[in-house]
Amino acid sequence: MLSTALVIHPMGAKLLLHQVTSPSKYGTPRLALSLASLWWGILGVCGLLLTLLMGSISSQDLGTTPFESGMLITGVVVGKPLEGHTDVVLSVAYSSDGRHIISGSRDSTIRIWDAKTGTAVGQSLKGHTMGVKTVTYSPNGRHIVSGSKDCTIRIWDAKTGTPAGNSLDGHTGSVNSVAYSPSGDNIISGSADMTIRIWEIKTGVAVSMPIMGHAGSIIKVGSGSG
Repeated sequence: MLSTALVIHPMGAKLLLHQVTSPSKYGTPRLALSLASLWWGILGVCGLLLTLLMGSISSQDLGTTPFESGMLITGVVVGKPLEGHTDVVLSVAYSSDGRHIISGSRDSTIRIWDAKTGTAVGQSLKGHTMGVKTVTYSPNGRHIVSGSKDCTIRIWDAKTGTPAGNSLDGHTGSVNSVAYSPSGDNIISGSADMTIRIWEIKTGVAVSMPIMGHAGSIIKVGSGSG
């Protein structure tokens, strides 16, 4: 059956919805970030071929390619690009109900989009002082969490777009990835400072000392659910 995948457009501050073919078990909308997207600006049309050859990373099925999961990007764009950011889009995510899309950009803002109409919902979320490298929804969809190159993590009210408390400070490098625990009580973050941190959402403080051991920047963290 047909579904949609969200792909970051490497040439500008826009998002594109692409048509994908998917078996029934993967029939829900899924998010796809092209591994080759950074090359598109140089290779042009060849970038699409690299994308199909190299596969993509699903935010909900980490580590599997479209071919392994049975999902294949057809290259057909669904609707118009989602435009509004003024710089490169670095991260995207779907809400759990599939009704909204959030995007984080190098312009330091976050935007919420209506997944059906492609229009922006409310004003952009401002608070970070540098590019937003990672965004995700809380399990209940009520909050958005973002990580930035400014070394901070911020939690937002998904309905109003306002900050929900103070920023979570502690990392000394860019926050490259964030994820909620399955219960929604904690946030885990991975940073360019080579550490992983776990945060208690109610208090905004780190649960323990940083988790160390990696010899390089932390690129991706996950909750382990699903």
